[in-house]
Amino acid sequence: MIFPGGRLAVKIQIALQYMVLHPAESGQEWNLQVQVTPSSQN
Repeated sequence: MIFPGGRLAVKIQIALQYMVLHPAESGQEWNLQVQVTPSSQN
């Protein structure tokens, strides 16, 4: 998604991952990633 904000547009990406194979009890099972990137309007 690109959100215009004055002279600067902002691109926002959200990703959710589930790890089927993860190490023992302390391993990572879910991962949420959020990326905010300034972009130019063309």
